[in-house]
Amino acid sequence: IRTLSEAVRIGDPVREINTAHLIAAYQAAGQHEEAAELVEAFDKSWPESRVSVVLLSLFEDAANAQKELDGMGAAGWVDPATKSR
Repeated sequence: IRTLSEAVRIGDPVREINTAHLIAAYQAAGQHEEAAELVEAFDKSWPESRVSVVLLSLFEDAANAQKELDGMGAAGWVDPATKSR
């Protein structure tokens, strides 16, 4: 949380994947309000996000990607990639 937040603070670009990591990290740390606030910002910034596809291809172990996606879901994020399924 500290590293990702610091990157934004010093002016690094806010990226979809970094925000996804931050949502899951806040949720895992029990900072549910912060996670939910970021979900709102995430949804506004990337309403058609395919971050689930990216994460599932990025992680060597799909269980690690799913853990992050589950954290995002617990914070209120709904995966646009699965809405129509």
